[in-house]
Amino acid sequence: MPRNASTSAAPEAHPARTAGVQPAALGRMRLIAPLPLAGLALLIALALALLYPQQHLLERLSRAPRNAPLTIGYLANLHRVDPGDAQIALLLAEARIVQGALAQALALLAPIERADDPALRRRALLMHAGMLDAGERSGYLRERIGEQWSREDLLQLAGLASGGGDSALRARIYTLLAASERDPLWFARSAEQVL
Repeated sequence: MPRNASTSAAPEAHPARTAGVQPAALGRMRLIAPLPLAGLALLIALALALLYPQQHLLERLSRAPRNAPLTIGYLANLHRVDPGDAQIALLLAEARIVQGALAQALALLAPIERADDPALRRRALLMHAGMLDAGERSGYLRERIGEQWSREDLLQLAGLASGGGDSALRARIYTLLAASERDPLWFARSAEQVL
């Protein structure tokens, strides 16, 4: 039996129909294929997962006791992985100071004392000054008194300088501290400390 011509050949679609009337026949247009999109989403999720725990871990380590072996181990490993991270180096330097490993602490602080970030640099300078004996501390602070110190930093400097016996340095620190205050009582206290 001969085949019917209408059943064997598919009817030709009209161009107008393929443009707007039959969207199922054309398929969806995609900007990016599903597999690369899933891979990209996985990479972003992995990057965020790696960043968040480190920040959380650093916050917890900054509150942990500096003499705990686990804290020191974590900090040493984090510093080994990322030696350029100043926050990790400062936390590890604090731990080394508590341990009494002053040479290691000074080695950790040295690059931070030359850092571009003034807050990190001042924190490292204060830690370094705290490790020195009274005579060395006075000379060290005299060289660095020109930094832009915050009020809290100046209070720490005043405490560090009070044990050194260098009245000129103490006078300079209290003058800077009094200039940063607008409280008249500070002027009186500064004068008492200087005299």
